[in-house]
Amino acid sequence: MSDSIEQQKNKALHELMEDEFQQLVDIIEQKQIVHEDIEFKQTIEADPITQAAQQLQQQSQELGADTLAEYFHELENNARSGALNQTSELLHNIQDEFVNVKDILSDN
Repeated sequence: MSDSIEQQKNKALHELMEDEFQQLVDIIEQKQIVHEDIEFKQTIEADPITQAAQQLQQQSQELGADTLAEYFHELENNARSGALNQTSELLHNIQDEFVNVKDILSDN
């Protein structure tokens, strides 16, 4: 859609809504700010998890705990993509596998 048509629509909407037009613009801008703030917070909160998962993955690989390393790799990817809400089952799997690895290492 061309800019002139968009400008005409905005002008017509402004005339129709009068004072309420500015309120609509303010609401839209506020929603955008809130959305950007949420994305920023998710990025900040995910960074320490990403780093920890990466370190634990490397340590697991060094121990030969490949399954545990794969789980930490998946956790790292979830943190990078902001999908931390999908980690409940993964954390349960990590906990179970950690117990398995601990048992195996303590038997040796």
